[in-house]
Amino acid sequence: MAPPKQRTRAFAPKSRSGCDLCKQRRVKCDELRPNCGNCKKRGTHCSYTAPKIWIFEPKQQRKVDETKAVQPSEPFDLTGLTICDWPADEKYLMRYYIRRSGPYMSQYTFLEARKMWSVMVPRLANTFPAMRHLVVAIALMDLRLNQATRQALRARTESVIVHYNKAIGLLTANSASMVEVIASAILAYVLETMIRDTAAANIHLQAAEQLLSRVGESVKGSCGSEAEGILVHDLRAMYISAAAYHATEPTFRPTQDSSATSVFNAVTALHSPQGLRSVKEVVVVYERLFEHLSSKDPLVRPNVEQLKAFTSKWELAILQLSHDSPEPRANLFAAHMLICVANALVPRLSYGGLTEEQLALQSPTNVTAMGYIVHRLDLLLEENIHKLGKRDEAIFNRILKLASRTITQFAPNDNHRNKAKLMLTKVETRESLATTTEPSDRERMSHSSFAGTAADASEPDSHEHGPTLSEFALQKLRIIEPLKVPHDTDLHLRSQT
Repeated sequence: MAPPKQRTRAFAPKSRSGCDLCKQRRVKCDELRPNCGNCKKRGTHCSYTAPKIWIFEPKQQRKVDETKAVQPSEPFDLTGLTICDWPADEKYLMRYYIRRSGPYMSQYTFLEARKMWSVMVPRLANTFPAMRHLVVAIALMDLRLNQATRQALRARTESVIVHYNKAIGLLTANSASMVEVIASAILAYVLETMIRDTAAANIHLQAAEQLLSRVGESVKGSCGSEAEGILVHDLRAMYISAAAYHATEPTFRPTQDSSATSVFNAVTALHSPQGLRSVKEVVVVYERLFEHLSSKDPLVRPNVEQLKAFTSKWELAILQLSHDSPEPRANLFAAHMLICVANALVPRLSYGGLTEEQLALQSPTNVTAMGYIVHRLDLLLEENIHKLGKRDEAIFNRILKLASRTITQFAPNDNHRNKAKLMLTKVETRESLATTTEPSDRERMSHSSFAGTAADASEPDSHEHGPTLSEFALQKLRIIEPLKVPHDTDLHLRSQT
């Protein structure tokens, strides 16, 4: 008598996109919206949460020995962008990404990765469904609602989570290629950065780095297609730019911000106006910050707690300003880089509240961030010569001079300081050669030192302060100038070091 055949369980891929309750009960979820079948039968509340930490790796590669080379995938179809068969809402969001989100993100990348964000990513999304859903989710986070009611915010949150879950579901399938997984990891980093979950964003970057090193070795040692080699090169450029920008995140800021612990809170924050009115306000406030940081008087120099409060929400405010302000994109980007300068230098300058060990751990991040900022500002200067109007150019030059002087004075790396000095010389030379600028304007916009800048900004009734500053900017000034507020507030703001 033949022995009975051993029963084997049929393979079924594990779903990570089910509802929260089904995941908790460890039962199969049909993933129906808004209520799945299990929750509907039980009469319980059904909710979906996007997976926050996921190492992007194609399933067929998980059991492969780490030392073995990854085999190159099939050639990719990048002949064009055809989205005719997409749903109407996804068509609109993809066009929004091409028109607004992609170009906006590309200005934060190095020159060799510019076209990747604004041109190649939409084409890859047309080929790879997982990337398509991630691009749509990024566009949803970037697109502003006409009426930000609570119901509309919840609907927007639900849409972001649905597309995020769909992308992860597709990436766990056997058909996901290595290039799709790497590109999706980088896009997921962007999405998590917009959600302000730095821990998850960092994990996506680490996954992209590991996969790029593996696929790079396989492409070098194989006869892979030329198109694949170009794609891997472009993806590496995307990763390098993303990792460099990620270094500008302040290391002293808590990993989880209570204002953005979920997609809903992040969407709500993006639709909650901070009140910043113009790039000029950024310049005025940061001039005061750097003047205080350069002081040798410990009572004048802000401590760590003040700097935490000061640096919060600036990125959110500048992002909102980029949607609402008619100011040139170059000025908005330069202002954001000025904010990043403070984020990169603050841990080093606030030594009174940090140990030597903490400073040593933060030093590499500061160097990486500062290298990225110097490179981007120098490239921005070259790209915008003779492209700005008189008033916009004056503000643009003022930002670059402030950033250059700050880097020259505080940056720990000699190479970065020398590059900042060279950039300052370029700006000053350009100003001296400008024939359209009136002498009085040049004199007013020129700042020879932080002390001179502070003198211009110290008068509360001057045309750059008082009524012309928004409440957001005034609140930031109060944080770094506690001696000018009542004594009880001073005790609250200035903690003992």
